[in-house]
Amino acid sequence: MKIVLCTLAFLTLLADRALADATEDAKSAVQAFLDGNFHAAEALFTQAIDSGQLDEQTLIVTLSQRCGLYVVMAMYDRGVADCNRAIHRDATFSPAHLNISTAYMKLGKLEDAIAETNLALRYGRLSAAENAMAYSNRGGYLILQGQYKFAIEDLTKAIEINPGDFKSYGNRASAYIGTGELDKALEDAEAALRINRNAPNALNVRGLVSMYKRDFIKAMADFDRSILLSPDGSPSYHNRGIIKYIRSDGNGAITDLNRALAANPNAAPTLYLRGLAYRKIKKEKLAQQDLARAAEIDPNAARDINDLLRKLQAQ
Repeated sequence: MKIVLCTLAFLTLLADRALADATEDAKSAVQAFLDGNFHAAEALFTQAIDSGQLDEQTLIVTLSQRCGLYVVMAMYDRGVADCNRAIHRDATFSPAHLNISTAYMKLGKLEDAIAETNLALRYGRLSAAENAMAYSNRGGYLILQGQYKFAIEDLTKAIEINPGDFKSYGNRASAYIGTGELDKALEDAEAALRINRNAPNALNVRGLVSMYKRDFIKAMADFDRSILLSPDGSPSYHNRGIIKYIRSDGNGAITDLNRALAANPNAAPTLYLRGLAYRKIKKEKLAQQDLARAAEIDPNAARDINDLLRKLQAQ
């Protein structure tokens, strides 16, 4: 009997140690993540998860955290898989919904991203920082849908929770441009740049305000700086291409529009504008290809770009 009891006690001790080790791995993974040691964080998260020793709630949290890590590492499918495992265990765990929404956005699944953010906010199990992130993210998604007024509401909530969030100011500035409120857009862009003078999106938005006011010199300065700070996939390539086109620099416009399309090959307005630029330099075959493709993707692209060009070229 004593031998059996001693054996049980020994096994319990081993289990306790295994649980402690797994929990410590999970904590160390979080610290590695915060320190930017992503591969070390992944190994530690995986070790903790695969140990089979984490209690249910810690496992859910750790799966969601590894999901967030995979999103940062641009391993979006793995992130979705981890968050779905967490949600399967607890459908109301808001951080998993928030992380998976970001993964869906990166995968181009805008509707799914909005739906998951809605769930994250509905269940309400978010920290203040996560709440601000959720409202900020959804505001950005709504801008992509053209729902500018709703986007402004969300971004305002994000700013109220976190007044130092320069990205939300920059996004709200973009939304104000969508509603035609240029002065408010400029005010928000300036607010973002006071917090972070090197915020590419805020520079791009301030450049847009200047462009819409036909102050092309100021606009180009902001677009140039935005591109310098964020050379890969900057929306300022498209906007700078517009000004170059207006200035009859067809080749310069095409160079910028090519860079914009490298980041977003199916951007109909950019394709249409490049078609016009090809026509300007007498490359009609290439012009027709771009114009036809733009019309196939978005029949309104021609109207939108031509309306904008008319406004910008008006005397």
